[in-house]
Amino acid sequence: MKMPEYNKEIKESYTNQEIHSLLLGMVDKMEASAEYMSRTKDMTVEDSMTWANLSAGVIIAIGQLLGGEVASEIFSNKAAEARAAVQKIDDLEKDNSQPEVMH
Repeated sequence: MKMPEYNKEIKESYTNQEIHSLLLGMVDKMEASAEYMSRTKDMTVEDSMTWANLSAGVIIAIGQLLGGEVASEIFSNKAAEARAAVQKIDDLEKDNSQPEVMH
């Protein structure tokens, strides 16, 4: 497949903020799609790993285009979100672990 040739370099075509917004929008769309498939039981473990890798790849692209510190901040935010989600699940499991008393 022959790739088309472009007259402008990416850095001349888009501002850093536009690149950041476009790529983060892609990450958000991938995550929303993954969440939907997870809720509808259409997602396998392999699918989940693929979506996570795609999302990470977009964040790495942001780092390549805008600087590693931008990607690092995004990864840190995603890690904090993941830790909060795990904590929420742990709390729900803890609350549901109490035996019910039948009268």
